[in-house]
Amino acid sequence: MRYPNRLTAGNFLKRDNRFLMQVLLGQEQVAALVPSTGRLRELLVPNARVWLQHVESATRKTAYTCELVEASSGVLVSLNTHRTNALVCEALEKEMLPDFAGWVPERQEVTFEDSRFDLTGSGPDGRWLMEVKSVTLLEGSTALFPDAPTARGAKHMRTLQRALQAGYRTGVVFCITREDATEFRPHHVQDPVFAEAVTAAQDTGVIVAACCCRVTPDGLDVTGPVEVNI
Repeated sequence: MRYPNRLTAGNFLKRDNRFLMQVLLGQEQVAALVPSTGRLRELLVPNARVWLQHVESATRKTAYTCELVEASSGVLVSLNTHRTNALVCEALEKEMLPDFAGWVPERQEVTFEDSRFDLTGSGPDGRWLMEVKSVTLLEGSTALFPDAPTARGAKHMRTLQRALQAGYRTGVVFCITREDATEFRPHHVQDPVFAEAVTAAQDTGVIVAACCCRVTPDGLDVTGPVEVNI
């Protein structure tokens, strides 16, 4: 996946609220959208290097979106959760996720019962539903999700189980938007309810998988699956 426009590098100053940050671009301070609901405390530290996308829109409060941040290790991390679905679609089409061999994505943002899921499509065993979670938090070489409690995430896991019982194939992909993770685990300390919901989903047949991504100022690419340790 390539960015539609060239990114501009700056330095993070502060986060005004969940969705707005202040960035120093050269000698100018600008506001930028934070396209993630995560806390990101280990990444958005004063003076961290960030990359912004300029967006022309009369309806937006800011002309910039923060796409990337450089972690303390020097690794680039994608913050834009709106790009994760397309990344996973590309990975499915390139057959880079062996747990989902033959799954063909057809639609995004679909509803089953009272939950909205990221992807649906068809495969060797019929129709499927998939939830995609964007992961940025790393401890050592272990990627963790979530970095803040998510009641919605636990609800998704329970609904995927019911969809499985209704005849769908179901799965969840934890898309780690950085390349330095060697495994994925649910964050039991941050959200034990979600971790238990993932475990229960896997035990009943929901496919749980994770993948890493190579991140550069030019674009994003899934590099392949990583081990999942529930």
